Amino acid sequence: MKRFLFVLLVVLVGCDSSGDEDPQVTGSWSGVALSGSSSLSVVMSLTESNGAVSGSGSMAGDDFMVIGTHRYPDVSLVLIAAGFNDAAYEGVLRADGRQITGTWSWPNYGEASLILNK
Repeated sequence: MKRFLFVLLVVLVGCDSSGDEDPQVTGSWSGVALSGSSSLSVVMSLTESNGAVSGSGSMAGDDFMVIGTHRYPDVSLVLIAAGFNDAAYEGVLRADGRQITGTWSWPNYGEASLILNK
């Protein structure tokens, strides 16, 4: 009986899924938005809690707030800056949690590809 309990304990410990959690977007991110021949550096700091994302950042000297969601691997963000239309970002978080590849969309300005690196 003791041997059975020991084997059961070893199996249960081996089945611990705490290391199998999806990566989060919490952290500092930077990248360059590219649209045609134009480029724009972007930096932001994001915090994720239960799939809700918030944060702040800057681009071209303008500060912005970020709100959004993350349901691994999909990341959906909205950039909110005073005096500008809100911009949407749709991206995919890489499995190691170190890169998001996606597209920014600005009303009246078009789209730009943006790869963010942690």
